[in-house]
Amino acid sequence: MLESNLVYHSYLNIAGSFRTGDKFISAREFPIQRRYVDIIFASVNDNFFNNQDKLRSLVYFNSIQLNYLAFFLDGKQKNSHQIQTFFQKPFLEIDKHYLNSFVNKGLLTRIGEKTFKVNSWVDFLPTRIIAIEAKISNLRSVLSQAEFNSKYFTESYILVPSTMGKRIKKYDEYLTSNNLGVILSNSEFKLNIKKAPLPCKNTNSFVFRNLQLQLSKSYISKPKNWLIHTRQGF
Repeated sequence: MLESNLVYHSYLNIAGSFRTGDKFISAREFPIQRRYVDIIFASVNDNFFNNQDKLRSLVYFNSIQLNYLAFFLDGKQKNSHQIQTFFQKPFLEIDKHYLNSFVNKGLLTRIGEKTFKVNSWVDFLPTRIIAIEAKISNLRSVLSQAEFNSKYFTESYILVPSTMGKRIKKYDEYLTSNNLGVILSNSEFKLNIKKAPLPCKNTNSFVFRNLQLQLSKSYISKPKNWLIHTRQGF
């Protein structure tokens, strides 16, 4: 079994392994913090596809701008003191270079002169985003990569051939303590979730909100890189 084949076929078949919403999107080689995740998988609802006008605005923003926008995705009103305290920059500078653009594109609402709140488009963003790292032999490497991913994604899995099942058992304590899941693939690339992690509770964290934006921007700007899965196929 070649590692590239394992990633490719799992990427095609991954939706059938998870029991969640009716639609999913998946991509390979998704960039995160100067590295790439083998497979990224997200549960989305119809609103994600039906209300993409606001999401298209994300295409025009670079990673720094998205970083600023992520601060508002918790839905709470933010005043000038909170904004400049978090970013350690003068409010007027942030307003001029970032906030005005967000308001003009309908992503933020300005309440008065110095208070802002995000609009309802954030309800369309995926809230379950799963990272999967695949290896055919290097178990320590894939475990290290999956542990890294767990800091950013709601769930993090390793994907290995089913022939490594016995070796995986030796790392059960490590997997549990780092909240990592295990997916096994047989020679025909049929997938079996051997161990599922507990659902992540920090989906309102700043890093996760940033991930939601990066994922949505990638889907809108590079749709050919993504598959859309449904219960009937894709």
